[in-house]
Amino acid sequence: MHQEGEVWKYLTVLILIRFLYRRWNTMVNSKKEYLHKIIDYANRNKKLAIYGAGNVGVALYRDLKDLGIKVQCFLVTSLIGQRTEIDGISVLQIEQLSDVDELGIIIGVSLGKISGIRKKLVQCGMTNYITLNQEYIDTILNEFNAPKMEITTVIGCSVNCKYCPQKLLTAQYWRQDKNRVREMSLQAFQGCLNKLPSDTQIYFAGMSEAFLNKACIDMIRYAIKKGYRVGVYTTCVGLSLSDCKQLINMPLESLILHVPDEHDYAHIPMSDEYWSVVEMLLNATKEDGTYFVDSCSCQGIPLKKFMELNRGRIRVESYLHDRAGNLESQDENLESCDYVNGPIYCYHSGDRLDHNILLPDGTVLLCCMDYGMRHPIGNLIENTYEEIMEGKVLNDIRKALKDETKELLCRKCTYAIKCRRD
Repeated sequence: MHQEGEVWKYLTVLILIRFLYRRWNTMVNSKKEYLHKIIDYANRNKKLAIYGAGNVGVALYRDLKDLGIKVQCFLVTSLIGQRTEIDGISVLQIEQLSDVDELGIIIGVSLGKISGIRKKLVQCGMTNYITLNQEYIDTILNEFNAPKMEITTVIGCSVNCKYCPQKLLTAQYWRQDKNRVREMSLQAFQGCLNKLPSDTQIYFAGMSEAFLNKACIDMIRYAIKKGYRVGVYTTCVGLSLSDCKQLINMPLESLILHVPDEHDYAHIPMSDEYWSVVEMLLNATKEDGTYFVDSCSCQGIPLKKFMELNRGRIRVESYLHDRAGNLESQDENLESCDYVNGPIYCYHSGDRLDHNILLPDGTVLLCCMDYGMRHPIGNLIENTYEEIMEGKVLNDIRKALKDETKELLCRKCTYAIKCRRD
C-alpha cells in the first residue's frame, strides 16, 4: 500500500508539472504570435519609436531588444516626472520629434491610455502607428512586474571568471562570521522558497555557478513542483550528464548558457563530459520545437569549438560591465558609469526593488550587483518575505534613490535610470 501511495504521489506531481507547463506555454506562444506582427511592422519601417516610457513601454522595449530590433527613441506626452533615457535611448516629448519620415510608432501603454495617445498622434500629424493587444500587455506586465529571486547555491565559485568580483564576495561573506554555511541545503532552499509569493520568478544564477551545489537539480525540481517559473543561467560546471538529462525534460522558463571564450576569461574545465553536456543542451528542444537553450552569454570571443557545435543556431551575446563599481579594473572591455546624481530608479525593478539575491544562509541582498554585500535587506530563514520587502532597510534604500546625499550602490550602476527634476 505504501508503494502504491508513493506511485500515485509521483504521478500527481508529473500531471501538475505538465499542466503548469502547458498553461505557461500557451501564454508564451500567444506572446510569440503577437511578436511576429510587431516584427513585420518593424521591418516595414526604417525607424521605430515606442510611445510610452512606463512599465508596458519598457517591457516591450526588452522584447524588441532581445529580437535585435533597434528603437530610436521613447515618446511621451509630458516630460514631467519622466526619466531622461532608458538603456541609453532618449525619452522625448512628442512635440520634440522632428524627423518622422519612415518612422513607425508602437504605442506601448495600458489599454485605457491608448485613446488619448491616438488623438495626440493625430494632432501631431502622425498616423503610422500600431497598438498592443490586451493579451500581450498582460503577458509582458506579468513578466515585468513579478518579483524575482536569484539563487546563489554556493559561496566560492571555481569558475572564477575574470569579470566577476568573486574575491570581494567571499571576503565579505565570511568577514563577520567565519562559520557561515558555504552551500545551501535543499531543506533551507525549500523553507525559503515556501515564503515567496507564488508569482515570483526563480533564477538559478546568483553570484556563483548553481550546479557546483549537487542539490541544485533537486532544488529546480522542487521549485517547478511548487508552481514557480524557473530560469537557469549556467556554465555547466558541476552539471553531470545524468542531471542534464533530467534538466532538459523540465519546463524551464529560460536557460542561458555561459560559454567558454578564446581568452580563458571564464575558467571552465572542458572535459569530455562537459562537451557532452553542452552538446546535449544545444540539441535539446522544448515541446513547441524551439531550442531548449534560449541564448548564450560569453566574456569576449566565444571559443571556436563551441561555435562549431552551435552552428549558428543560438544567439551568443557579450555584455561586460563593472558590477556597479565592484570591479576596479580599467579594462576597456568593461562598461561603467559615472556617479549618477539626482533621483533615480532601477531599470530592472523600478522602485519596487524586488529583484533580489538569496545567499546560502538565507541572507537576501538588494540585487545581483551587490558582491560587496553593502545592502543586505533581511534573511529569508529568519524573516517573512513581507517583513523584508516592507521593512525599514529596504524603505531607506527606496528613499535614498531620491536623495543623492545618501550613499547607495545603485548610483554607480549601469542600470540606474535618472529621473527628471522638473
